[in-house]
Amino acid sequence: MRTEQRKQSYITIIALFIIALMMGLWSSGALTRHSGPKNASIEITVSDIGSRVFLDNKRKNTTTKENEVVIFKHLESRVYTVLVASEGHYPWYKAVDLTKNQEVEFTPFSVATNLTNMTVPSTDPKFQSIKTVIHKDILPTKTGKRRSANGNVDIWTELSSNSIHAEWVGNAVSLPNFFCPLGACTNHIIIFSGKTPIRSLDFYKNRDDAVILAIENSISVLELDISPPQNFQPIFTGDSPKFHQPESGILFIQSGQAISVVRY
Repeated sequence: MRTEQRKQSYITIIALFIIALMMGLWSSGALTRHSGPKNASIEITVSDIGSRVFLDNKRKNTTTKENEVVIFKHLESRVYTVLVASEGHYPWYKAVDLTKNQEVEFTPFSVATNLTNMTVPSTDPKFQSIKTVIHKDILPTKTGKRRSANGNVDIWTELSSNSIHAEWVGNAVSLPNFFCPLGACTNHIIIFSGKTPIRSLDFYKNRDDAVILAIENSISVLELDISPPQNFQPIFTGDSPKFHQPESGILFIQSGQAISVVRY
């Protein structure tokens, strides 16, 4: 399948998932059930200019600056749907349950659908050095965890279960809502579990709420928030790829015998 076909298939899957989730919420009454006073709120920090923000499938805001904060106040204690979409990027979607938390904060991520991908020829002097640094990038484990740039979150893999774990090691008072799945807070969560081995893992850019993982034939971004739907967005598709992130926003990738540099 070609890259454009993969992108279209991914967007179609997201659209179908959103429709199915909204129908499920609607049939259960979660979207329409009124419960108590209007004193709940949703705060969203949107990174990209020109992003469209939807609440319950209604367009409410279009951002005019980077990292703009959009706040919805005086909300009832029920389930809401939030969608953030921008031109040339994959959408971010979340069902927000305000019956368990009266105030929630989100920082959606948005990966471009067309990333800069530069192939490094095998004759390039940098080819072997990049390949070496990729192979030296050790997968974080429980005895060798990887810490976020701000020092708040550790991540690691459990090879026996092909799972990814995250632990909050920052100030307990600042524990984010994604460490409170189903309303019960904890400093340790399992954010992913699969059937095939994880080849590479790192934090997404300089954030502590999303990771980049290489598994099967793809490299993707996955958020730590496991509340449905748990957002993931593709960065690269190839032949059993693995990566090293030399700095925020750049990936050295080996796919088969090919080496490339992707700016995301």
